[in-house]
Amino acid sequence: MRFGFELDVVPIPYHCSGKQMGSALETMQRNIDALQESLRILQHVKDQFAWTSTARVRETMEQNKAALKRDIPLD
Repeated sequence: MRFGFELDVVPIPYHCSGKQMGSALETMQRNIDALQESLRILQHVKDQFAWTSTARVRETMEQNKAALKRDIPLD
């Protein structure tokens, strides 16, 4: 999985034109947007992992309860 965030370093000289400043601000905004999208993707992955882990624990507990009822030794 590749995230869209790539840091574009745009040095801003002390004396720059309005056009240069605008270009630098646009680049920074694109980087912020890409970072926010990457964070949304990571949150989604984290949520899915947590749900899957919880489901697996629940399944294992149910299997253990069933094994105990049948008097089968657990692994």
